[in-house]
Amino acid sequence: MYRRLQPLQGRFIPYFYGEAIYDGSPALVLSEIIGRRLYDITMKHGEDGEFKRKLEEVYKALTWYGVIHGDTKLDNAIDVGDRVMLIDLEQAEIDETAWDQSTNKGNAGGLLHDLQRNRQCEDEAREWEEKRLKERAEAKAERRRYSGKS
Repeated sequence: MYRRLQPLQGRFIPYFYGEAIYDGSPALVLSEIIGRRLYDITMKHGEDGEFKRKLEEVYKALTWYGVIHGDTKLDNAIDVGDRVMLIDLEQAEIDETAWDQSTNKGNAGGLLHDLQRNRQCEDEAREWEEKRLKERAEAKAERRRYSGKS
């Protein structure tokens, strides 16, 4: 698959250097990608458009070369600043479907939805923590008022 996607190497997928045996098992030798896995990112409000563009760009590139990623999850997408790179092409498949009907279009949208859901969970956790701290402060103030009256 890496040979088919050779023009995308270094831009949207790691460079493929060859195959090797590691610890008695076959392995691919790939370049390192410096960035943050989308799984570790909490997308800020207002960044939806930027991440949509990055995700559509990488998945459109795969579609152009007739490939479906096959293991679409936040762990397999890395934000490297100006773009997203994909890793783990082990389950990738050849598929010549056009972008509008492509599974890749759904993959890009699905990852964006996952990022939005993670942000929502973070927002809810922050709101819950703020509420809990406010309630504790109010209870502490109430105890002070009560102890001052006795």
